[in-house]
Amino acid sequence: DINMPYVSGFEVLKKIRATESIASTPVWAFTANSGSDARAACKRAGFDDFIAKPIMRKDIMYLISRFTTV
Repeated sequence: DINMPYVSGFEVLKKIRATESIASTPVWAFTANSGSDARAACKRAGFDDFIAKPIMRKDIMYLISRFTTV
C-alpha cells in the first residue's frame, strides 16, 4: 500500500530495490487513489504494476498470471 501508516510504499520499494537479493522481485502498488497522477508516480518510482482499491479478485489473478510462469 502506498499510504501505510509508518512508512510509505515508495520507501519500502526503495529498500527492496536497494537489497540485491530481492531487487528484482515484482512489487505492485496498491492505493485508494486511482487517478492518473498516482499511477504515473508509481510507474516513475519503479513499481511493476498498479492496482486501485477496492481490490478485486480478478485484478489479483491478472497480476499473478503476468508475473508467474506455470
